Amino acid sequence: MLKSSIKHIILMMIFLLSSRMVVAQETKETNSGLIHIESQDKGSITRSVTLKILQKMIADAETNTKTMKVKDETSALKPLVSERTVLSDICMGADQYEHDQLGEGAIVCLLGIAKEASDLPFAKVYFEKKDGTGFDLILLATLPPEKTKALRTNGTLGHHLWVALYWIPRVRSLEGQILVDFRANRTRFRPGIDLPFPKSFGQGLKDKGSGELIINVGTMKEVIEREYPGMEIAPEILEAIKGLNRS
Repeated sequence: MLKSSIKHIILMMIFLLSSRMVVAQETKETNSGLIHIESQDKGSITRSVTLKILQKMIADAETNTKTMKVKDETSALKPLVSERTVLSDICMGADQYEHDQLGEGAIVCLLGIAKEASDLPFAKVYFEKKDGTGFDLILLATLPPEKTKALRTNGTLGHHLWVALYWIPRVRSLEGQILVDFRANRTRFRPGIDLPFPKSFGQGLKDKGSGELIINVGTMKEVIEREYPGMEIAPEILEAIKGLNRS
């Protein structure tokens, strides 16, 4: 059933496919994220998003939230109160081979923070074009609960956290936005990730833009383990993608 579902999502993606810090703001919600190109040193296993980096993302967001003001019903400026937050880190291939094997796509790390436990984990993460069509992003891995509990928050954004990795193809040719549905209380949340990414991201990498979509499960696994050490890869997901490569 899982394999069939993922195959359906990827087939839908194929049919639809014919370093900056961004801070966006919604009422009572904050979004911030960054985009990086993977380390050119493929031997590195300690770089990028680890607990230390995730912790810095949280601390920066908490600090930024303290400086944000919103207008109330009387037009008076008051401190922003965030009910839920999504922080993001997005990595692309380190070289042309990886770029091709990742479907000219990216791995998206989303860190959700909420004041209500019922909001997490996310119910759905998806891509939507301007015409309303789109597809769900494939969940690749999650941060184990014991590691998630090691992340500290001061309560400004909430005490409940969830971290996961998703895959999206052709990030420099797709046009639209990534949206998040929380488990309860909120749908169509914008984490501030708009596509296409500028060509400056992944300079030197070339896109075919059409034709066969390549998904190399081995390369995807290597990238996750190198760029996001400590994330728990879902074996059934990777097996399903591997099956698609054989079909």
